[in-house]
Amino acid sequence: MDMFKQALKYTAGIVMLAVLISACSDELTSINENPNAPTDVPARVLLPKTIESTSTLISGETLLKSLTWYINQGTADVYAGNPFNGLFQTFRGASNDVWPRFYHNLENLRLIREMARDEESANKEAVATILMVYNYQIVTDLWGDVPYSDALKGNSEDEDEILTPSYDTQESIYEDLLTKLNNAVSMIDVSESGFGSSDVLYNGDMNKWLKFGNSLKLRLYLRIAEVNESMASQGIIDTYDEGNGMIFQSNSDNAEFEYGSYPYNHPINNDLRNRDDYRMSNTLIDTLKAFDDPRLRVYAIPTENFDDYRGAQNGVSASDNALRGDLSQLGAYFESPTLPGFLMTYAEVKFILAEAAARGWIQEDAETMYNEAVGASMKAFSEERIGPKLSELQGTRTYDFQKLEASDFPNGITESEINQYLAQSDVQYNQSEWRQKIGLQKWIALFGQGVQNWISTRRIGYPVIEMPDITTYDTFPTRLPYPTKEQSLNESNYDDAVSSQGPDDIVTKVWWDVDV
Repeated sequence: MDMFKQALKYTAGIVMLAVLISACSDELTSINENPNAPTDVPARVLLPKTIESTSTLISGETLLKSLTWYINQGTADVYAGNPFNGLFQTFRGASNDVWPRFYHNLENLRLIREMARDEESANKEAVATILMVYNYQIVTDLWGDVPYSDALKGNSEDEDEILTPSYDTQESIYEDLLTKLNNAVSMIDVSESGFGSSDVLYNGDMNKWLKFGNSLKLRLYLRIAEVNESMASQGIIDTYDEGNGMIFQSNSDNAEFEYGSYPYNHPINNDLRNRDDYRMSNTLIDTLKAFDDPRLRVYAIPTENFDDYRGAQNGVSASDNALRGDLSQLGAYFESPTLPGFLMTYAEVKFILAEAAARGWIQEDAETMYNEAVGASMKAFSEERIGPKLSELQGTRTYDFQKLEASDFPNGITESEINQYLAQSDVQYNQSEWRQKIGLQKWIALFGQGVQNWISTRRIGYPVIEMPDITTYDTFPTRLPYPTKEQSLNESNYDDAVSSQGPDDIVTKVWWDVDV
């Protein structure tokens, strides 16, 4: 009976509390509002964070180190052979990590673009659009068909709210991205201002944004070369020959996000503050050594136990690989806290133009473009560019934890070394082997730019990277599987996408990825 009374008293109390809450709802709502928390975040706050997030996504532990560096055999895991053990599961984990982060970036950029339109600032709208195209291209290149025309409508307050977006075909996405990018570039007025100091990529320099937009157009057009050559060739001709001619002209134009000292450091530097589980791949090391490539000393550190560069074998167990002290670590420059996040580089642009010339699309000498592309890659590691980054590494936690020595820091690459490298018969351009020559050199040059390195190798077909025996897959991975949540929260549209594109597997090819 006493328990019953206590329960009754408790129930009565709950009812009374409910009445009080109902009567005072307006007052409580007002109290619970934080006057210091803005409901609308201004573009000047959203933009720098979104640029940083974009850079960190493509330069971070998941996409750069744990996926594309390993798959494209720039580095190797000396503990677990990752990601070749449990290959599909590793790719699924990557999807679960980066898919929502890309779409979060895209939602921020949509908001920034809307603010720019309200402000009637064409330059700001162009910046937001270029970054949206940049993010969306990576998304569709990683997964193929993805939510696009129905995407970014989950926060809508009108009748158009869409919580389960349909998937667009990659072909239609590329067509729309190119339309949007062409429009964005055309609206830039270099005599007017942009985002100013809130623009942490180019500090408001609209000339730089114009070059970036046009250079990005070259990337998109070349990507579809095998499936829509007429559109690809004409787009590159229009951008290079008949357009305003504003593309990257040197490494000073690179789209690079500058990281700072801890805790604003580069994600790879941050990763290496507490772990030491990967070394350079013997695939890359042996290639660089075979060509006496001066980038070897920038990409890698001589082994602890030998005065030499040695790489680990990809896809083998820890017991089958050499001791860590017998293997080369990642180069000191790439361990620096202020290593830039590379969104797009001058070297990549020159390789695009070299391929366009090799295909006969532009009236340029392919060999000259090829040589300039290789030179641009090496000049990115001049003493002037790498020296400050190396000086900022010494004395940091990563420097101490990795047991680095300043005596192992590389000197910058010189003009003389570039000329000697290009003079080698095995390096010299050959038009009859343009795919092999450009593909190999682009693979070397894009080290540290993981997603683009992997995608370029898939598209051009070279170099041919052998899959380790340890995996049940005998085909080079071509995409990420869709994240798990898409199967549970957007099942119908997910099923339609799989039915249209093919099995949700890592060897299903996306639209532009065809055998050559």
